[in-house]
Parts: sequence; C-alpha cells; structure tokens
Amino acid sequence: MKIKVARIGVMHITHGEESLKAILGSCVGIGIFWKKRKIYTLSHCLLAESSNAAGELNAKYVSDAVPLMLQAMGNYGRDRFQLEAVVVGGGTMLQAHGNASAEMIGPNNLRAATKHLTDHNVSIKHMEDAGSLASQLIIDGKTGLYKVVLIPKFSGSAVL
Repeated sequence: MKIKVARIGVMHITHGEESLKAILGSCVGIGIFWKKRKIYTLSHCLLAESSNAAGELNAKYVSDAVPLMLQAMGNYGRDRFQLEAVVVGGGTMLQAHGNASAEMIGPNNLRAATKHLTDHNVSIKHMEDAGSLASQLIIDGKTGLYKVVLIPKFSGSAVL
C-alpha cells in the first residue's frame, strides 16, 4: 500500500487508498477519522496558533489545520459525532538552554490540538505526549487503524 508522508505544514487525506504517516518532534500530528465513510486525514503541525491575517488556512498551525481537515472531509453535518481524532507528538525536542518559549512549543501544540478539536466537537480517541522523544503516527487507510511509535534518543557515539 502506498504511504503518503505528511511533512511539516502538510495535510493529507485518504479515502482508503493510501496510508498516512508523520514523523514528529516538537510538532504535533493530528489524525481525524471518519470510519463509516473510510475518510482519514493527517496534519503535521509545527505551531499552535496562526494569526491567519490573510484568512487562508495552513496546516502548519494547529488552529488552521483542524478546520482545514474538516473541510477536506466534506459534508459530515449530523455525522459529526462519528468523527474521532488521534493526537501524537509535542515532544520537548528544543532544549534551548534556558529559552523557555522554545521548550514549550511541543506542549503548546498538544494543548492547542485539544482546544481546537474540542471547539469543533471532534472527540479525541487517543492522545500521546511524546515527552522528550520523537514519534511517528501512521494511519492505515484500508482499516482505519493507527499506530504510534516513540523514537528513542540516540545515546551512542558516532563513528566517522
């Protein structure tokens, strides 16, 4: 099965043909599932909030990604209760030697995902805070199942 990789700021959608994958550090991966219709979306969000001055939605921001994903999924109207979300990542990857704002990027992304999904009445089925690790979120487009992989830090010495 083909795999679409959502890079930073990218949202992908599948109707059962492909699997979706994001590799995350401080970023957060948001997957929204509409299993009844076999429609799945995945966004790889870098930051929590957009100023959205131009009015265009951008998957780079959690605040834009959630409505963008819902638009892409189509007319779900009364079926909104069938939508479920998975949120993964938000690691504290940027240990910026005292730069508290850099260290808060991951946790802020997780909080924003919770807020914006809740604001859009999408239930969160699973949330995985990666802590100080990187992570992957993989969504199988055929089955609607997902897998979360935590990626341990490398702790050896490099051979050049």
